[in-house]
Amino acid sequence: MGELQAGDVVGDYEIIDCLGRSSSYATYVAHLATGDLCHIRLVMKRFESDDALTPHHQFYFQEAGLGLLLSHPNIAQLYDLAKDGGYPFLIYEYVHGESAAQIARRGRFSVPAVLTLGMAVARGLDYAHNLTANDGAPLHVVHGGVSPSTVLVGYDGNVKLIDFECGGLLRARPPTRVALGYMSPEQVRGQPADHRSDLFSLGVVLYELLTGTSPFVRDSEFATMEAILRRPLPPETRRALDTLGCPEALAQVVMATLERDPTQRPQSARELGAALAAVAHSERLECSPQVLAQLLQVPSLRG
Repeated sequence: MGELQAGDVVGDYEIIDCLGRSSSYATYVAHLATGDLCHIRLVMKRFESDDALTPHHQFYFQEAGLGLLLSHPNIAQLYDLAKDGGYPFLIYEYVHGESAAQIARRGRFSVPAVLTLGMAVARGLDYAHNLTANDGAPLHVVHGGVSPSTVLVGYDGNVKLIDFECGGLLRARPPTRVALGYMSPEQVRGQPADHRSDLFSLGVVLYELLTGTSPFVRDSEFATMEAILRRPLPPETRRALDTLGCPEALAQVVMATLERDPTQRPQSARELGAALAAVAHSERLECSPQVLAQLLQVPSLRG
């Protein structure tokens, strides 16, 4: 399918601009084509590859409806999911800001910024991991794709986790070498992954934002998978945190999330968030949205 242009209408939505494309989907800024709310910007993720028509992807698209149940300040809200010519698209909240990946390209995050972001993501994950059906049965929601690219920071400093509702659709395609670097060992092995898999991925994100390097990405997909599965982590992984002056307590928390054995990691996002909050308290660090907002306003991240 061809790329949509400004003014094109898809379902109830009119395209404003294209934010980017991947091998299987495109992301657009859009708004309702008619009505009183047409001034509100939205994001459309439209799966345009023919792969999106396969039964495998159609199954994951049905699962994406679960995202409509997620409503939390640290999760970008999914508003709608539909199809256009058989191709699925999703409509969700527009976040005026940048991804953690974009911010990180300008330099390493400060410790307060990492703590602020980590606590916010942990709150969003804790909410999703504990989501239940109307009858109280747990839904066992797992994001499955936490990375710097799926963490958005608004210009107001608020943090939003995106792609919760379509992680299955994205995972239906083989991951790239870089995306592979955020996967947990159980994901790499093709084993069932529970909420602790998301904590591993968040730990990788925190490590990368602190050090500016990935603990696992190597020159090839095979080497990256080997690094994720290897026991134990090489000494230089921890040494990078120490060399950069990361507080000992924070280094311990981050390294605990990177344990290959899920039973050795923090056992819940709430536990991880509390551990990060304890570091902020013991180090007397100011951790607030304003700390993150400054990263989008000034070129230096270390000030």
